[in-house]
Amino acid sequence: QRCEWSYPELHRWHRSFTDATDETPLQLLTDASELVRLGLEWAGIEFGERALALCMDPGAVSSQLNTLAACLIDRGRIDFALRYLNHAAHSSDARVLVRARTLGVWAEFLAHQCVPLRLRNQWS
Repeated sequence: QRCEWSYPELHRWHRSFTDATDETPLQLLTDASELVRLGLEWAGIEFGERALALCMDPGAVSSQLNTLAACLIDRGRIDFALRYLNHAAHSSDARVLVRARTLGVWAEFLAHQCVPLRLRNQWS
């Protein structure tokens, strides 16, 4: 109960093990993005993994997965960003899919310092 006031994200994390609801994955992903923005990448990744474990339909949280992936890309954690973008690809929302694809291309460019070959051939 002490962490509920000082660290509400930790309170939600702990509550996810005993009292998870349909909103819990969304809350955990929002907290994950904020933790990554604060420089706590590993904590954010743990929150993201917990949200995925609780979520029956990754498509339902795809927008939040894109946001988390963008934060991780900004922090240089391309490996986990690509993992979350892969899950975001299960969305049925075209805007979310386009953003996931765009972030994926950006992440691959940052990792390899070149546009992915499959895209270069399409643009030539």
